[in-house]
Amino acid sequence: MRKKSREINVFSLSFIDVFCCALGAMILIFVLNSRALTGHVKSAVGKYRQESVKAEEQRDQARVSRDQAQQSREEAEKSRNDALKARDLAEKAEQKALLNEKMALLAREQALEEKKSQEKARQEVEMARLRIESLLLEVQKNKLKLERINNSLQGKNKQLSQKNRNLKKMIDERHLQNEQLQKFLTENERLSQTSESLEAEKDSLRQSIDLLQKEKDKAEKEKERLTRWFHENEKEKKDMSSLYEEEQARTSDLEKRLTQKQNELRAKEKQIEKKEALISQREKEILQQEKLVKHLNEQLEEKGEASLFGIKLNYHRIAFLVDKSGSIIQNKWKEEVISTCEQILEHCQVDEFSIIAFSSDMKLFPSSKGTMVAGNKENKKKAIRWLSTTSKVRFGGFTNVNEALRMAYENYGNLDAIFLLTDGLPAIPGKKSEDLQKQIEDYIQKQVSKKIPTRIITIAIGYPPIDKFPPLRGKSHEEVRKYIEKNADQYGAIYRYLHKISKMTGGQYLGR
Repeated sequence: MRKKSREINVFSLSFIDVFCCALGAMILIFVLNSRALTGHVKSAVGKYRQESVKAEEQRDQARVSRDQAQQSREEAEKSRNDALKARDLAEKAEQKALLNEKMALLAREQALEEKKSQEKARQEVEMARLRIESLLLEVQKNKLKLERINNSLQGKNKQLSQKNRNLKKMIDERHLQNEQLQKFLTENERLSQTSESLEAEKDSLRQSIDLLQKEKDKAEKEKERLTRWFHENEKEKKDMSSLYEEEQARTSDLEKRLTQKQNELRAKEKQIEKKEALISQREKEILQQEKLVKHLNEQLEEKGEASLFGIKLNYHRIAFLVDKSGSIIQNKWKEEVISTCEQILEHCQVDEFSIIAFSSDMKLFPSSKGTMVAGNKENKKKAIRWLSTTSKVRFGGFTNVNEALRMAYENYGNLDAIFLLTDGLPAIPGKKSEDLQKQIEDYIQKQVSKKIPTRIITIAIGYPPIDKFPPLRGKSHEEVRKYIEKNADQYGAIYRYLHKISKMTGGQYLGR
């Protein structure tokens, strides 16, 4: 009987011990798996959130790119409008028309570049959408894994419940055994010592049962903690689902807005195409006008107007200083002087003008010093008739350029330009030509230092006086020209000072 009692006690304690170890190992494995799963889920959620933030930044960049593209299109449209206005003025200025054409081409290239950048932004948005879809697939995979883990947890919970029932059954059987043992002790008084030892063993068994009960309580608490963790994961899963739905809604809204912007872009492109067609039509008109201008220029060249090219012919107030010295008559350049003055007046748009015919004396048109006449056709014709009438303007005398320049600067106020028509160096009896040139240069320099904006346009008439160069008497103009080219060093100073005084005032030098 004693051996049977010991075998039963040893079997029960070993079984309980093994069962507790197995249960502890299962709980440990379950906790480790749960922590690993929690870390994996958290890392996946963090990665998803980072990708969502990156996608949002890319969308913001796409919006900025679209805004810049819209602004660039507006600027391009404004540039084309400016180009149209500039082409309307091309009938009067060929250089402005060419410049506006370049501006239109540049605006068109900018529009194409902005279109490329818009296409690139759309591709980046599409790539971001694909990334989001891949992240959503990964979240769905994690969701399936979580469901499988949840099912496994539920199965383990069922197994734990079954083991708890088995343990309870074993405890009940243990109680029955104890009752049988108690009956056996009452029936056999001779085994009192054995009974005491059994009582001690019973106490130890109770302690073991208490320890097992504590382990059971710990298991229950762990179960509750795992249940809470499961509910928290369920909540986090719902939050992730809501985030996914919000992100999907944002993506859908972004795609709608992108489609709308693309439609607006197409509409703008159609408008640009229409405007480009108008520009092309306007360019054809400009080409026709340019051909007409070229034809008119050719006609002007045929009429001997080549010397007018390069001269600004739009002024407010101008004065003509016309050389009427004896060398003009001697070299038969009177008609050349008058025709040059007439051609400039004919093509010049001017509000007021006057003429100072200078030599040893001064003749003025109009006759009062310091007065000017309106630049209409009638007054221009009167001025040419006055200059051509010998009784009013008698050619002869010395070349007194100094006095004529002083009179123009000091008696006619602020002039836009002074046209100086002369055939050579200044000449006054008793004075050297070099000194007279120096006086002219010093006087002009003083006016320039006063910031007087008057420009001097010097027009050299004919060639050096023939009386100073006897080999030229009786020669034709062609022979004179060849002689001048061959002997330029002898009289280069005649024209050098005309270049200098025109350059000092920012004017021009022309030869006739």
